[in-house]
Amino acid sequence: MIYLLELNVINPSSVAEVLYFSTKPYNTLPSEIPANTHYHPRLRPGSLNLNLFTRSSIGGATRIGLGEIQLINNDGEFDYLNNYTISGQYFTILRGIDKTTPRNQMVTVSTGQVSRVDMDFDTIDLTIYDELNFFDKPLTSSVYTGTNVLPDGLDGTLDIKGKTIPRVYGTVKNIEPVLVNTSLLIYQVSDKICSIDAMYNRGSSWTQETDYASEADLLTESDPPSAGCFRVYESSTGSYFRLGSSPDGQVTADCSTSDGAVVHVLQEIAEDAGWSTGDIDSTAFSTLHGIISATVGRYITSDTSALSEMDSVSNCVGIWYSVIEGLLTCGRIENPSATADVTMDRLMIRRINRTNNTNIDPIWKVNVGYDKNWTVQNSDVAGVVSDTRRLWLKDEERISFAEDTDILATWLNAGILDIPAVLADESDASTEASRRLTLRGVGRFVYTIEVEMEEYLGIRLGNTVELSYPRFDLNNGVNGLVVSINYDFNSDTIEVWLWL
Repeated sequence: MIYLLELNVINPSSVAEVLYFSTKPYNTLPSEIPANTHYHPRLRPGSLNLNLFTRSSIGGATRIGLGEIQLINNDGEFDYLNNYTISGQYFTILRGIDKTTPRNQMVTVSTGQVSRVDMDFDTIDLTIYDELNFFDKPLTSSVYTGTNVLPDGLDGTLDIKGKTIPRVYGTVKNIEPVLVNTSLLIYQVSDKICSIDAMYNRGSSWTQETDYASEADLLTESDPPSAGCFRVYESSTGSYFRLGSSPDGQVTADCSTSDGAVVHVLQEIAEDAGWSTGDIDSTAFSTLHGIISATVGRYITSDTSALSEMDSVSNCVGIWYSVIEGLLTCGRIENPSATADVTMDRLMIRRINRTNNTNIDPIWKVNVGYDKNWTVQNSDVAGVVSDTRRLWLKDEERISFAEDTDILATWLNAGILDIPAVLADESDASTEASRRLTLRGVGRFVYTIEVEMEEYLGIRLGNTVELSYPRFDLNNGVNGLVVSINYDFNSDTIEVWLWL
């Protein structure tokens, strides 16, 4: 086998370059892309781990794949790279049968980013991440600069300088907007367009009057709302409301975007983080939206990472997502499909183990939060507020649950699964609680299986594998979900973690 590494770098003149390395001498043909290119035979390809979740659990936060690549440099020929920018740059690893394999017939094994570069006397060591690392950065970096010249401006004064400009995804209730113009009593709820469905002072709703037609109208000092009322201005660059009189307590609002469907919000967050629409597996996202139509809500008020927000949105309905061959794709954690994508048996398996981990013990109760209250108000609530709303304002979330106490009779270590409130509606929360209990209310195991890379290079996270082996009661074959893949390029093997 032969491996190629194509490594993007920035040279000391701030010009982008691509460096080419291989495990054996290799040159491309004039007809190939890149043409007539020499790959330096100094590559020790190392390993790469790809995971739907942390290896010790099924569900929750996505884990960024981690690995290493080593370049031989015992003669110092590549010492000049000490002055190059490599950290944060992208790479591609390809695999061929031998050095006669044309570049365009090689298989892309992995793409990702370099996290760290260490140079010693003999080697250059690259710590690498898969492409999910792209999302491990603030979802929004927009902040107020405090440049208002009152009564003009929507950028606040020095009191909010440096504060994150908020953003709404889906349906959110009782959020605390930002006062961006103290003279005209203008509040901002989002840096994108959204509907402002209600506005409250001390929990009591005010009357909405006719919307402003433009930003200029919003800032017209002589055109305020009536006392005790508010008016809205919504645009692609921000959504605001203006009060007709000074509030005597905490101001909050209910807001919603035009599309709060969970799969669409997941994609919107990815695109807002800078991921190209053309690099999204539209078929997978469309298929998943046809299965899950639940509505969610997120209110961004800090420099939280896109990865964290994508995890929150996906976890509430058991979605997994990953970058596979350059495409952001997704699926849902379900019982392994009845139809397998690949098979593994005793002739193909080099080693097999069953893991026992408390994090995959059965669950006897599932609590799913919904209808989140983004501003809890235990006091200073207006007297006109109804008892029903007062109770709602006191709690951060509502809970829908499903339970089966009979599970505790067999599984003494069975636990409780708590899913924070991201879902908007009770019906969706109830459906998900029941689904999760069915999925997690039985004994599950994870098998680690080592196979030849040549046979299983096409295996992907989320695939279903039919596993048969004359041990562990697997003689008749069972189907499992691929939740982790560990590529060992030095031994040409893959370790696959199957969830059964």
